[in-house]
Amino acid sequence: MFFARRLVLFLLLMPPITHAAVPEPMSSWKDAVRASPYWMSQGVYDNMVTIRRWVLNEESYCENKQRHILFDRRATFLGYVPDGSDSPKTQALLNAYRAQLASSGKTHDWAPGSDGQAGYPFALSCDQPEAHLATAIERYLGKDPKARLWGTWDGMRIGTKEQTVSLHQALLQVYQNRKQLGRI
Repeated sequence: MFFARRLVLFLLLMPPITHAAVPEPMSSWKDAVRASPYWMSQGVYDNMVTIRRWVLNEESYCENKQRHILFDRRATFLGYVPDGSDSPKTQALLNAYRAQLASSGKTHDWAPGSDGQAGYPFALSCDQPEAHLATAIERYLGKDPKARLWGTWDGMRIGTKEQTVSLHQALLQVYQNRKQLGRI
């Protein structure tokens, strides 16, 4: 009972906790990672798999491709930012949100990003057509004529300029040739 009264008195006399002040940014995202103990890396793999799945399958927070998702050093999702009209405006929005995350206490550290320099919390664009799984499979299977190929390699002729083949067909031909030669 005595402890409970002291706790209530302490809480009443304590100055209000506000997160209005934005903490000073770190000079680099590397500083945020280096400042964290090793145990903080627990769960990173599973969290990153989830985030990459969102991007690859265009699901969850990446159903809208015109946004960036932000995550911390444990790959814990922190929020998203709609893309700006161009890259500098998007970067400004990301940096403002990074500062907001730090001032609200969702992250202790933050570092602004710039052209060619990653910021912290990390950001990943949902618009990654080269990484979209369904599109990548279509390229692999040669459904897009621009993704088909031909040429000679290691004594093999694969397709022709007039009759290009898919990467899948090329790999099958390489495998069958190597198997026939006993080189697998």
